[in-house]
Amino acid sequence: MNLRARRVLTLAVGTLLDRLGRGRTMVGVGLLSMVGTILLVLSLLGESTTLMSVACLAAGLAWGAAVVCMPFVTRTEWGMANMASNMAVVNTYSIFGAVLGSWGAGLLAERLGSFIPVLAIMAFMGAAGTLVALALAKSSR
Repeated sequence: MNLRARRVLTLAVGTLLDRLGRGRTMVGVGLLSMVGTILLVLSLLGESTTLMSVACLAAGLAWGAAVVCMPFVTRTEWGMANMASNMAVVNTYSIFGAVLGSWGAGLLAERLGSFIPVLAIMAFMGAAGTLVALALAKSSR
C-alpha cells in the first residue's frame, strides 16, 4: 500500500473509531475480514478475476484497518503508562504473521492442492477476531 492510500485509510478508520467507537469499529473490521476471505474462496471456486479483485480489496482494507485500530485499542485497554512496551508486544504479531503465516499457508496449499483450506482457516480466525471484538465492546460499556 502506498503512502497516500495508507494516509486515506488511516483517516477513514480514525473517523470510524471516533464516530462509532472502538467496539463497533473492531467488529466491523472482523466482519470485513470474514467477508473478504469468503469472497476469495468464491472467486477461486468460480474462477472470477473481478470477484477476486473485490475480495482482495476487502481483505486488504480489513488488515489495514486492524493495524490502524491497534494503538487505540492498546491505549483504551491498558492505558498510557507503558504504551511503548504494550505497542511492541501487540505489534509483534505482524512479524510472525508475515513470515510464518505466508510460509505456512504456501506449504498447506501445496500439500492440499488448493488455497481454499487456507482461506477457510483465515475465515475462522476472522470469526474468532470478531468474537473477541464483541467481547471487548461489551466490556467497555
